[in-house]
Amino acid sequence: MERARELIFDWNEPADGAAPSPRPVALHDETLRDGLQAPSVRDPSLEDKRRIVDLLDAIGVESAGVGLPAAGAGQFDDALGLVAHVAETGLSIAPACAARTLEEDIRPIAEISQRVGVAVEVMAFIGCSPIRQLTEGWSASAVVARAVRAVRFAVREGLPVTFVTEDTTRSRPDALAQLFDAAVGEGASRLCLCDTVGHATPEGAARLVRFVRERVGAEIGLDWHAHNDRGLAMATSLAAVANGVDRVHGCVVGIGERVGNAALEALAVNLALLGVPPGRDLSAIAALFRCLARMLWRLRRSKQRWRSYSRFLIEQNRWLAQRFGATGKLIDFGRGELVPFSELVEELLELVREDAEHFHCLGAVEHIRQIASEGTSADRQIRVYEDAF
Repeated sequence: MERARELIFDWNEPADGAAPSPRPVALHDETLRDGLQAPSVRDPSLEDKRRIVDLLDAIGVESAGVGLPAAGAGQFDDALGLVAHVAETGLSIAPACAARTLEEDIRPIAEISQRVGVAVEVMAFIGCSPIRQLTEGWSASAVVARAVRAVRFAVREGLPVTFVTEDTTRSRPDALAQLFDAAVGEGASRLCLCDTVGHATPEGAARLVRFVRERVGAEIGLDWHAHNDRGLAMATSLAAVANGVDRVHGCVVGIGERVGNAALEALAVNLALLGVPPGRDLSAIAALFRCLARMLWRLRRSKQRWRSYSRFLIEQNRWLAQRFGATGKLIDFGRGELVPFSELVEELLELVREDAEHFHCLGAVEHIRQIASEGTSADRQIRVYEDAF
């Protein structure tokens, strides 16, 4: 470790050099609910959803939203199928379902739980900001009454409850305190703080989390759910973790309503870099990207003209290159699958051979083979750092 400190000075460490003791922070995935509200995403098949849940479980994601069963028969059937899949395959990931704070929304979740024999977490939500209450014509007392009835009903059905306040980051402290006291008093085991419109800054997120944590104590779980309207979803999520949240929400590649949510894979990487236990199997994230990227490509393929590729896939390839470097894989748009970078290099060299010969630079161009086999200068720096231990 001393050798590592000689090679890299870390401004992220506290001034006194004593890093805070990391505490467990769970990841909750919302790809199959909030993620499906992204403008360019279609609802995948149940088979694809099962595969996504398998991959989320493989990388150590602790829980995942599997839909809003009260939204219709199709949503109910998919949620039922996913919960049954978790139970039948013995996955560790815990399923959760969203619901408005209405008994008729929670009742289908209770039915799924009873039919499968698994305790499905209810994530019951209601808007609590002044502007939302004005828009809906709700009084503060009516919001509290709805919260009480919903949490009481879910607890009576034997379901774990996370009480979700939409637009938390624009809500008044006194209103939040009243709602949280009521929900916890009825048996909610977790509270979810939502930056529903991406309003919060990291400083605002920190203040809010400290306020709620001081209000409810250490026994109640706290979630943070961020949107990326200001490009701060990752920053607010990390600020929330630093100030007392013990579960953060994300979606794969950051897809979600409007401009998206916090990116789940980036959350996993950042938590690992911060030393937050448990460690994530980052190598499995590549498989997750492969599944989602190929799925989106397949769903959109019929709408595309020849060589008119999805901007999402292009951005995905850029991310894969940044993350895995020369030893990783990139999406071959023509084949619709991940291909080793070294293999694509050979295709690239063949494509540009005539041009390289014309400019008398074939030798320089073929140096790319060495990069593919030995890595870039950045890869060599990493090896020097690792060899120092």
